[in-house]
Amino acid sequence: QPIVAIELYRFLGPAPLSWLDHKWVQVAALDSLVLPQPPLLVFVAAFSAQAIHLRLRPEPVACGLFWATAFSLLALRTAESPASVTVAFATAGFTLIVYLVWASYQMAYRDELTGLPGRRALTEELQLLGSSYTVALVDIDFFKKVNDRFGHDVGDQVLRMVAANLRQVDGGGKPFRYGGEEF
Repeated sequence: QPIVAIELYRFLGPAPLSWLDHKWVQVAALDSLVLPQPPLLVFVAAFSAQAIHLRLRPEPVACGLFWATAFSLLALRTAESPASVTVAFATAGFTLIVYLVWASYQMAYRDELTGLPGRRALTEELQLLGSSYTVALVDIDFFKKVNDRFGHDVGDQVLRMVAANLRQVDGGGKPFRYGGEEF
C-alpha cells in the first residue's frame, strides 16, 4: 500500500490524492481522529472483517490479529500523546507475539482433526508420571478399509467420534492421539 501511494504521488502529484482528506460525514467525534475518513473507513472495514473471521473461526492467529488491529486503532485515536501511541503499538506487537506463540503451541501439542493432545503432549505427560500408572493403546481395526470404502471424510468423522468417546473417560484418564488411528 505505501508503494502504491508513493508511485501515485510521484506520477500524478498531490491532486489525485486529495480525496484522502475528504470529509464525507460531518461528525465532531471523527474530527479528533488522526486518520482522515476514507482511510478510517478502510481500517474499520478491515477490523469488521477480522471480527467476523474471529467469530466464525476462533483460532489464535485470528484472535491476535483482531486485538492487534484494535490496539493499532487505539494508537491512532490517541495520537496526540506520543507516549500513548508507543504503548498502544507496543501492546499490539506484544499481542501478536503472544498469539503466535499460542498458535505454535497448539500446532505442536494438539491434533488438529480430533482436538486431542498429540504424541508430543503424551511424551511429556509420561515423563511426569510416578511409579504407578496404566496406559491403554486403542487402535481402530480395519481403519484403512473404512477409508477405502467410504472415503477419507468419513474416516475423519470416525476419528472425531472415537476421540469424543475417549474424552468421556473418567477416573483420571487422559486421551491422546498417538498417530493415525491410534489413541
